Amino acid sequence: MHYSFSVLRAIGSSPDDVSRLLAHLTREGMPLYRCGTPDGYKTTEAAWLNPAAMQRRIEFALRVARGNLDPSDAEPPLPRLEELMANLGGPLVTPRTRELALQNKADAPLAVSLVLAGPGMMRR
Repeated sequence: MHYSFSVLRAIGSSPDDVSRLLAHLTREGMPLYRCGTPDGYKTTEAAWLNPAAMQRRIEFALRVARGNLDPSDAEPPLPRLEELMANLGGPLVTPRTRELALQNKADAPLAVSLVLAGPGMMRR
């Protein structure tokens, strides 16, 4: 949940229709207000660092970068890649993530999604 909200904040998105965001949280195994235990969802690395969960987060970053989270947005208002990386900065954009994003700069949604799905953002 924290990752999903961090991604939306990073690109300045505020979807009008949150149903897709709620569906994403359910796919992640964290439906809003439906945790099965009183201690809340696990926030340990072991709970979220697995191939299936990482794939879902990468797909989420791609959907957000392509404007598919909120269908009312014909063109997603993506921040410039350099601005996004500068605003996130520090450990949130690792050197390897920066390198890959810049190599794919011609495809803006892909480059932005690489930053948003990078290992640094998983720890935000």
